[in-house]
Amino acid sequence: MALLCYSVICLLVTWAVHLVIWRTRLPKNHTKALLVTFFCGYMIFSGLLVNGVIELGTPFDRFDDIIHFSLLYIPLSLTYTSFYSLIQYDSPSLTIVSIVSQAGGMGCKNTELLRLLEHKDMVQERIDAAVTSGFVTRVNDHYWLTNKGRILARMFDITANLLRLEKAG
Repeated sequence: MALLCYSVICLLVTWAVHLVIWRTRLPKNHTKALLVTFFCGYMIFSGLLVNGVIELGTPFDRFDDIIHFSLLYIPLSLTYTSFYSLIQYDSPSLTIVSIVSQAGGMGCKNTELLRLLEHKDMVQERIDAAVTSGFVTRVNDHYWLTNKGRILARMFDITANLLRLEKAG
């Protein structure tokens, strides 16, 4: 139980650091900054366990503590990072839910929903994010995949093949 509490406190402290960073200076590459923040938190808090600064059991339990801490901290950090990237920019689904929610008990007519969606430039936001993240580069009026983008595209292709999904883009 002590290890669970320690892990949750570590996640909350790292999350608070993330909020302070975002409030003081918004990073250019959000995903990279989140990964670095949570990685640094992991290294600091696991280091405290390894060096015996934080005692959660006997000294012989330190290896087990690190394993259990890692099994909670790493997946939750990556889950939060994935979730953050989903809500970072408007997506059609989130925008639809938001518009219908704002309409309240009256609901939202289909024509009104379509009219409001016309004014959103979700695709351009995603293109800009891909350029900022270094997956795509723009030369004149053309977009090209970078090496980083090719690796990501290949990973998507492999995953789609493994899961027998149609390749959609």
